[in-house]
Amino acid sequence: MTQNALMSNVAAISEMLQEVELNEEETKHAILEANQAGNDILVKVEELKEMTAHAMEDNSKVSTFDIFNE
Repeated sequence: MTQNALMSNVAAISEMLQEVELNEEETKHAILEANQAGNDILVKVEELKEMTAHAMEDNSKVSTFDIFNE
């Protein structure tokens, strides 16, 4: 009876270890995805900064052109 309980506990521990390993892999995958998403956001922020700078330059040129035409 004690041997059956021991074997049952070994099997349970083995299943728990497999579950932990699976969770570790899922966690690594989630971290990689989060890092990629963060990088994508930073790239988009830089693109928007450049677009804003260009728009401000264009606005400035239009305002200057309007002043000289008056």
